[in-house]
Amino acid sequence: MNSASFRTWHGLSAALTSLGMMSFTACASLQPAPAPQQSEQEARGEVDTTRARFMAAMAASDFAALAEIVDPDAVMIGAGSAGHLKMYAAAGEGLAPEYRIEISPQEFVMMDQEWAFERGTSVQSWQPEGEAKREEVRNSYLLILRNVDGQWKPYREVASALPPPGGWPEDGE
Repeated sequence: MNSASFRTWHGLSAALTSLGMMSFTACASLQPAPAPQQSEQEARGEVDTTRARFMAAMAASDFAALAEIVDPDAVMIGAGSAGHLKMYAAAGEGLAPEYRIEISPQEFVMMDQEWAFERGTSVQSWQPEGEAKREEVRNSYLLILRNVDGQWKPYREVASALPPPGGWPEDGE
């Protein structure tokens, strides 16, 4: 190979290398930007909003709203005390008459950008037909939340009629 051919080959090789690097850089820049990282405080605020929407939807027996709030693959395990069984019997196919739930979170931990959990207590109440006084049952719960398309949704829950560690909040234990 003479020196003119070498320079041409070397120049062509350098040009192709540069072109390849530019193509690689251009393709790499076409990758979608990573989603912004959410802080635990921001996630907690969103979960607080979801919880308020959940309680309102339950009080209104708005099952369409509940379907938007809760992950479609959610599994919820309810408490099974005598009071809970009475409430379930009063509910029939839907919710017990004038059903309400008040949820009081005690702990929230964001594991990563997709998973979080919440632990707390709740009071479920309803108005038995023909009775003046509302019935109430208490629960402690552990809820796993999943961030789906930027919205934290209940994914798994286990509720218990037993008090949480430290007792029921209103008992002062």
